[in-house]
Amino acid sequence: MNFMNFVFLETYCRKHFAENESKDSPDFCASNCVPCYTCIQNNCPYLDFTSAENAFAYIGEDSSSKEEILLDKDADLLLWEKICRKKIKEAWEEYTKIHPETSEQN
Repeated sequence: MNFMNFVFLETYCRKHFAENESKDSPDFCASNCVPCYTCIQNNCPYLDFTSAENAFAYIGEDSSSKEEILLDKDADLLLWEKICRKKIKEAWEEYTKIHPETSEQN
């Protein structure tokens, strides 16, 4: 049984929404209202999120998206899935040609 899953969420800070403007920022807040792991770890009251369906993204070392494509609900999702899976496979194959030692780890 697999107990791990990657979940892609779009997070945002509600600190500067009208109902929160007069409230103080938490002591741990150092991100200038750009949500990060600190917000999650400290259960920030201003952190909110929504799902990010039908996304294809490059995730950086800090686990945040550096580049992404999000499709709307009217897109051809079967075609989108086929393209994404193909591109992920191609990227892995290209990477392991350059760094063959990596393929032995997975």
